[in-house]
Amino acid sequence: MRERIVVILLVGIFLSVGLTTAENTKTLYVDDDGTADYTRIQDAIDNATDGDTVYVYNGAYHENVRIGKSITLTGEDKLYTIIDGRDVDDGITVTVDNVQISGFKITNSQVFNAGIWVYRADYTSISECIITENNGVGISLDATSHATISNCTITSNEQFGVVIYTYNGVRPSSNNNLVTDSIISDNEIGVFLDDTTGNSVIGNCISDNWEYGIRLAYAEGNKIKENDFIENNVNAYFRGPFRNYWNQNYWDRSFDMSVKIIVGSVFFMPWVNFDWGPSAEPNTIFNDKEKPHSAGIFNRISFDGKTGTCLLKHLNLQREGVFGIKWGFMAYSEAIIDIGSRHYVGDGIILLNHFRGTAEYNQTTEHWALEGFARFCFVINQ
Repeated sequence: MRERIVVILLVGIFLSVGLTTAENTKTLYVDDDGTADYTRIQDAIDNATDGDTVYVYNGAYHENVRIGKSITLTGEDKLYTIIDGRDVDDGITVTVDNVQISGFKITNSQVFNAGIWVYRADYTSISECIITENNGVGISLDATSHATISNCTITSNEQFGVVIYTYNGVRPSSNNNLVTDSIISDNEIGVFLDDTTGNSVIGNCISDNWEYGIRLAYAEGNKIKENDFIENNVNAYFRGPFRNYWNQNYWDRSFDMSVKIIVGSVFFMPWVNFDWGPSAEPNTIFNDKEKPHSAGIFNRISFDGKTGTCLLKHLNLQREGVFGIKWGFMAYSEAIIDIGSRHYVGDGIILLNHFRGTAEYNQTTEHWALEGFARFCFVINQ
């Protein structure tokens, strides 16, 4: 009987602790117009405790955010919830495990710093963010493991889009991280793995980076799979250990689709890796049920569709005027498409490559009017 009473008491204590912990977590709201709990993100974080959520409404927040608690930091809309680092330090600094960040545009961090710097903070999650026009790095994982970067647009940063590296040669450090389903373009180097192992770079569109799409330095046991490498100065390069896994990546400027040779060096001697199963078409555009029905040189398109139908994975239609995209992927409700002698009118999905044109938004109809030229396109579900 005594043993049964003790067991019941212990179960009651554990349940009580669990309920108390759940009840004590709270959401703190931030709005720069003064209508929420706080006007500054940092003030909300300073008053949060582990497990809390800091929710930030749309606005421009000119501050350098430091996260030293295991919290969730969520922005209302990644297009309009902006953290501007003021060219001072990092945009966001994370120094504790189990932090989740999503829904922000992060820009204007200082040179040699990062839009998001994660330092000795394992199991960090960064998702649905735009990391752009930072004067240093987009996202830096420094002495950090088991972090995930997913569904982000990381573009136009002065140095690396994403860098994962070992801090001061101390091992183990910065291993087993995942970069996936992101657009990484127009940086000096798209992804840089430096003295690190066991990371996965999967399903990203890595394009138009000035030096390298991906570079590995003394990094081994990493998986680079199902990415699209498009119009980088050099798509991929490695130096040092050569035991990395490459598979099913799409490589532009590759003529032999049965195997792709990745050139690098080991101990200052030329060496090669192989992607033994390169993809014949981009990976990041189609799922298994969406294959192109037709493709060819693309002359002109007129597009008129509601904003809600646009799939914004590779295309941002939030600004008007002349603009360009490297890869565009959208659904359309009404379109006139000419591909060579073929002529399409109706509903479906189109993929544009190197589109240049104009976009105008009609507030009354809530439609975009898009017109311009592209190198080529795919028409899906015709």
